[in-house]
Amino acid sequence: MITNTEMRDLVRSQKNHELTYILEKKYIEREVDPVSWDNDLIKVMIGPRRAGKSHFLIHQLSQLGNFSYINFDTMALTNITNYEEMLSILDDVYGHAVFYMFDEIQNVPNWEDLVSFLQRRGLKVVLTGSNAKLLSKEFATKLTGRHEQITLFPFSFSEHLTAHEMAVKSMTTSEIQAALEIYLVDGGFPEIVLGGVDKHDYLKDLFDAILYKDIRARFDIRKPRLLEDFAYHLISNIASEFSYQKMGNRLGCGADVLVSYFSYLEEAFVFFSIPRWSEKASAQVIYNKKAYCIDNGFITEKGFHVLGNEEVLYENLVAIILHKDELQGHARVFFWRNQAGWEVDFVVKQGMHVVHLIQVTFDIKAPSTRERESRALIKASEALGCDDLVIINRDIESTEPCTWQGVTKTISFIPLWRWLLEKDHKNQR
Repeated sequence: MITNTEMRDLVRSQKNHELTYILEKKYIEREVDPVSWDNDLIKVMIGPRRAGKSHFLIHQLSQLGNFSYINFDTMALTNITNYEEMLSILDDVYGHAVFYMFDEIQNVPNWEDLVSFLQRRGLKVVLTGSNAKLLSKEFATKLTGRHEQITLFPFSFSEHLTAHEMAVKSMTTSEIQAALEIYLVDGGFPEIVLGGVDKHDYLKDLFDAILYKDIRARFDIRKPRLLEDFAYHLISNIASEFSYQKMGNRLGCGADVLVSYFSYLEEAFVFFSIPRWSEKASAQVIYNKKAYCIDNGFITEKGFHVLGNEEVLYENLVAIILHKDELQGHARVFFWRNQAGWEVDFVVKQGMHVVHLIQVTFDIKAPSTRERESRALIKASEALGCDDLVIINRDIESTEPCTWQGVTKTISFIPLWRWLLEKDHKNQR
């Protein structure tokens, strides 16, 4: 159990070193919904480890007045039980604050008790967490509905351009395409984009830290090698369907074990899955899902035979954007396949209606590729009653009527870079 003296020393150390370091770092404006700081709602920012959550909030809070800060990503601080004494120490180190920021709150056992304690005192509280369970209805219940949620992922493509001081309006298409090729491979973790770290070591260490610190230790994983093998299999087969049963047979374990492991990986913002479309919810549970990764840098660094497979990297970037929409409650996302094997990469549903059908391919110039992607969209359009049809590709931009078996539909061909920037623009409004 940490003593008061040790706690005070840790809080002071975090203020003098960690907080100072973050405030001195270059700040890039992030594309998040505006935060209402003038109300009493608890602010909850969730997203992957090292995505820049602390940097964003500290930058915001530093402009609003005095605030106190404590980072629970330190084992000694996770055993705090005397909340009165903790607040007394924070007020002693920082002075009486306008806001109280608690970083990586999920590391505190029974963290909801701490949050309830802070609520009862009427404090303005800001929380961050690298765990998707902070999205759950259970969390909303524990906070009695009095919270505002913000989701932050690694840098988007437009944030990548901003970080490199590139203005789209003054760039040629080839320059934008060249920037996308870097982003496609390196991903968007801020410290990679901004430079100053070895990309390979950084991504390897971060991936391992999530597996062993955020998952193995927290969930008491008894077979860490199995967790690692499962994660490597997933990251080497991004955008592919996977079966827990078949994978369990291959790895020598039960399907139920892998179901649990995937939920842990999803909670830690490493992977997420997209289910196959079905009108029946029960069928969605039975069908195989497709696995995607939260950042392309992880894929190119840790996956086998992925580097150079632009189509997989393209599809994963699109999946990340759609997944963020889903986490924010803007849509639900599926993939579609009929009995004949025709497949559409993404079905986007809002409310009761399918509003977008999206195919992703790298090179659409070959007539056979164009025909294959177009007729799958036409088939899905007929089946799902959606006429917003898009093929995201490398460099073709046009809107064309496409016909298959007597059915004509209008399809928009959009370069990936433009689709990403348009989505980023919409998310900023």
